[in-house]
Amino acid sequence: MNDRNQASAQAAEKTRQSLYGSGAAEQKTENTQYQTYTPASGQVPPEVNKWNWGAFVFNMWWGIGNKTYLPLLCLIPLFNCVWVFICGAMGNKWAWEKGRFTSVEDFKAKQESWNRAGFVAFWVYIGLLVVYVIAAIALASWLSNYAYNPYNNYYNY
Repeated sequence: MNDRNQASAQAAEKTRQSLYGSGAAEQKTENTQYQTYTPASGQVPPEVNKWNWGAFVFNMWWGIGNKTYLPLLCLIPLFNCVWVFICGAMGNKWAWEKGRFTSVEDFKAKQESWNRAGFVAFWVYIGLLVVYVIAAIALASWLSNYAYNPYNNYYNY
């Protein structure tokens, strides 16, 4: 019975090697195809190096939450008009380099809430800006036609 189990194990090993290759070759192929990225390695994986809506919209709060303090430069007037775009473009890289993440998947999971909130807030701000501009134009039109028209008898007693 022991010989039968040993023969079965050898056959299974041969089948595995024919399908997947030997363990050493498999490991070599794995190491050459997939590179492990960790924050300590100093390399930023390509899937991390993307736009971050959280860093763009909530720049100072995002920077404090990720212990990345460069977004605090948004407190400088006029400089912040350019710096918010730099925060959005470089935010993921800065957060990755701080090294509080165990893997790329962990990083993506933690930054997803920032990205989602930043994206929604951005479009809410754009919507409010459009409503404000329309209200300002309507108010200016109303004031120019009615309130300050010298030919309007509304204010003559």
